[in-house]
This record gives sequence, C-alpha cells and structure tokens, in this order.
Amino acid sequence: MCVTGPSGCGKTTLALAIQGLLKRGEVSGKIVFAEMDRKRPVGLVFQDPETQILCSTVEDEVAFGPQNLHLPGSEVRERVKGALGSVGLTGYEKRSVEEMSAGEKRRLAIASVLSLGPALILFDEPSAQLDTPGREKLVEMLETLKSRSHALIIADHEINLYGSLADRFYSMDGGRIVDLDRESALASMKPLGDDSCDSRPPSKGTESFCVEIRGLSIAGGAGTPLLSGIDMEVRQGESAVIFGRNGSGKTTLLKCVAGLITPDSGSVRIAGVCNPGVGDLVGKVGMLLENPSRQLFEESVRKEAAFSLTRMRLPEEEVHIRVREALDLCGLAHLEDRSPLTLSYGEQHRLAMASVMASRPEILLLDDPFAGLDFPRRERLLKILEEFCTRHRSSMIVTSHDPGSWRGCRVDRRWILDQGKMTCG
Repeated sequence: MCVTGPSGCGKTTLALAIQGLLKRGEVSGKIVFAEMDRKRPVGLVFQDPETQILCSTVEDEVAFGPQNLHLPGSEVRERVKGALGSVGLTGYEKRSVEEMSAGEKRRLAIASVLSLGPALILFDEPSAQLDTPGREKLVEMLETLKSRSHALIIADHEINLYGSLADRFYSMDGGRIVDLDRESALASMKPLGDDSCDSRPPSKGTESFCVEIRGLSIAGGAGTPLLSGIDMEVRQGESAVIFGRNGSGKTTLLKCVAGLITPDSGSVRIAGVCNPGVGDLVGKVGMLLENPSRQLFEESVRKEAAFSLTRMRLPEEEVHIRVREALDLCGLAHLEDRSPLTLSYGEQHRLAMASVMASRPEILLLDDPFAGLDFPRRERLLKILEEFCTRHRSSMIVTSHDPGSWRGCRVDRRWILDQGKMTCG
C-alpha cells in the first residue's frame, strides 16, 4: 500500500508507530499484526538511509542485524548474500560505504533490513534523492519483494511511481488518513509548472564572472576520471542548474566551487579567490548539502541560523537582523527556540537553507535541494530562492537529478554532467 500527503502530515510518525519506535505515552490505540507474522520482525527503511547505516563496509552493514540476533555464522553469510542479491549489490561486499552514491546507499539500507527476514517492510520516501533510472530500479526491487510475499507500506510524495505495484492508496493530512481510489491517487500527481526548463540567454550586463572554472579534473576510484576537463562560468546574479544522474559527480563539483575539495588539475576562481581552500570563502559562498540534517548541530533554530555569522565576527545587532531576515524568509521565525532535532524533515530543510542564507553569500550552492520535498514545498522553496537572490544579487548554482522538478522555471545557464564531462543543456 502507498501513503501520500504533504511534508509534516505524519507519514514518518505513522511508520515509527508501526515499527514501535515511539515513546510510551506518545501513542494510543492498537496496532495488530497477523498471528502468523508475530515472530517475524517489521523492517523500516528511513527517509535518509545514512541515518541507519552504522558500519564501514557493505558486508558488515548487512550482517549487523543477523549478528545481533545471534544467528550462526553460516546463516549470517547466507542472509547477507541473499539480501545483496535482492537489491543488486552482489560484488559490493568489500566496498566502503563512504564511496557509495545516494542510490547505492538506499539499496544498502534496504538490504540491511531484508537480512532480518521481515514480513512487513516500511519505506519512508524511498524515491527521494534517486534519479530516473534509480527510481525504475527501486520499483523493480519492490515488485520482487512483493512477489516474495513481503508486505510493503510505502510513504512517498510521488506515488505515481507505484501505480502498477500498490493495491491500496491512502492520503494523510493533519494527522488523519483517508482512503483513495486508484484513479484519484494517480491523478493527484502534477508536475511543477507546465513548460520545460527554460534557459535564458546569458546576461550581457557588465557584471564580472563570480565563478570561473577552466579544465577542472578529479580522478575517481581505480584511476577513472570522476570529473574531466570541466569548464564553467557564472556571472554575479545569475542562476544555473547542473543536471546529472546519481554518482555523476555533481556534489564533487559543488564542493570544488565551495573550496572544500582541491582538483587534481585545472584552475578555479570563485568570488575573486583563486584556487580557494577550506575557510577561504566564508561569507562569500554558502552551500546546502544534499542531506540538510547533516549540517544541523546547534541546540536551537536561532543559534543554528547564527552559526556562520559568529564565525564572520559580525556585531551582535547585525547578527540579529540577518537571523531574523533568514528565518522570516524561510517561515521559521515561530520556531526559533526549538531544537533542530525536533523539526520535521521539511522544517530541517528550510532551517539548513536559512543558516546558509543568513551570511548573504555572493554565491549560493544547493545540492539537489528538492529531494524529499512535496510539490507545494518545492514551489515554496523556489520562491524563497528567487526572492533571496533578487534581494542580495546573489548567484545560485543548483544540482538536480530530476529535470521535471524545474519545469516552468527560468534559469540563465543549464548544464548536463555525464561520465565526467559537462555540456550545455
């Protein structure tokens, strides 16, 4: 079955309740499982797979659950082999988890759950962060699990992916759940806008380039180039989108722009700084990571938004003004005293955005910012970005694996990154 609904409606909470992960006193009512499945565990694949990956290698991660059940070594090995085969990761046993793409980590998280032999598997936004081929593989994998008598509950914004898979559809809003007929459920999915991504001709103004990259190359594993001969330029105030599949090198390229990675060859000039290193672009460049929760660590929303400003040694009054502007822009002012860890995924996403915007950077880098967001929140995010860039004349470079997310949006520059090379899109 599939459950859809806007961000923050309670889909994740429902999955946690079924899994039994809510604290006593936070839930009332009953959750009843079939008698025959009581001895078989319920598995949960979280929205962000990195939050449930504990070990350093693929083999150790999948073996972790069965080992904690004190199963014999031979059975553990059989379970690891079967789980990896089910998700298409056979041969990855010794691979470092840190070297895996977002899609591979998603499959690894599923394999670690499968190794426990669950009768029921819960999936929280499994299509988030996956490109089109990755989503197709995901659906094939889920169909295989269903054919092997696993019951599946899938919470996702884009339920049209599961039209041929799901037997039932439900919608949640405000903590309540209602039944949907198949036709209504699939018809409710509408893309952002009506037109394709529209690339405007590059600006002819007098603004100089704030991003100039020439011949950038970075070697990948086994000597295979991850990025090869990348040329890229963006003027102040322009917006640019880089499209590419999972693992194509989009995040690596953004980290080069942010000064977090030094390329093996080529020249990089960002905001007037040549070949920047870590710390050289504080206040000039702001970057939103693909998993926003990974860059949240302060004890309150207000302190989180102020973190970069304190590093810039700005006066207290100026810090207050900028924090207030960023939180207002992202719709978080009423949550300023909350702990970031208590926020919903969508709220954490906006908080990470506010913390990046507070420094009013010349260049805003966004790594796949639409992942895990429903369509209304994608539109809201676009409006926030447009208003911010217009107000502060900031440039914006965004990566995306989903061109459909940008339908109807106007951008100044558009590239496609594939097999280490970048071409105009």
